[in-house]
Amino acid sequence: MNAATLKRVNWRAALVVDGQAPILAKVQQANAMQFVLLCQQELRIADQFTIFVDVLDAARKNHDYITAKVKVSGSVLVGGMFRCIVKVSQIESNQLSQLNRLLELVH
Repeated sequence: MNAATLKRVNWRAALVVDGQAPILAKVQQANAMQFVLLCQQELRIADQFTIFVDVLDAARKNHDYITAKVKVSGSVLVGGMFRCIVKVSQIESNQLSQLNRLLELVH
């Protein structure tokens, strides 16, 4: 798999900035470098968040969370929801390995 290829996924996520309520989102596409999200709140370009992505483990039995720092690179209103692209700016190596393993399972 090319690392730049976006894979279709259906994951829940929360975007968090210290002192603010989390912004709930659905991850529609992902790769090791970015996520494409749908959310009800507009995300401004260049804003930075911590993202928590709720995923099932490789056995598809237990929930786990991938955590990363992301920066918004695009946001557009589509059908009453905002479609946002966030680029990963910081992720720990074990989280990146887990994300890559999960993406390999997606067809």
